[in-house]
Amino acid sequence: MRNLIVCLLLVMRPATLSAQYEDGPIRLAVPAGFQGPQVQSNAPGWKIAGFVRDIPGTQRGTVLQVTTIDLDVAGESLPEPGDAHPTESLVAEFLTSMEGRRDNFQVVSRGRIELSGLPAARAEWRGIGGGRGMRGVIYGVIAGSRVVMLHAQSFSDAPEEDLAAAVRAIESVVLQP
Repeated sequence: MRNLIVCLLLVMRPATLSAQYEDGPIRLAVPAGFQGPQVQSNAPGWKIAGFVRDIPGTQRGTVLQVTTIDLDVAGESLPEPGDAHPTESLVAEFLTSMEGRRDNFQVVSRGRIELSGLPAARAEWRGIGGGRGMRGVIYGVIAGSRVVMLHAQSFSDAPEEDLAAAVRAIESVVLQP
């Protein structure tokens, strides 16, 4: 039986296999074809994990990014939301940061959603990066003492399914508060 399983794994193309990303309260099924994670931790309590599915024939790709901020370790606190839910304020801050790195930046839509039963904010954007059309979807959720930002972005010449697969993965994330 073991030899049969090994043979099946060797015959299957690696792009057909998906991976599981787990970190603290996050469990995310990474779509098939996304490579990674590339992990950065530039400051205490901050972690960015990125996965990329290459656009054939280019040096670019569709990105699925998970940013976690452990508020206790980072010495951070949630933004004062005013009338908005804290997740909406977090997404607004992220969008402001994105706007500074994109030309013709536009927020296409904003809304509330639940991720793994927790209240979350969601926004879609589009703009130009590196002279090319781009679009993305950002989600913000609070899981216990951690802020989790889930972001998918792609170029306009990428296969539509790439961004759609990243969004489906985000919307299926499992979070433990």
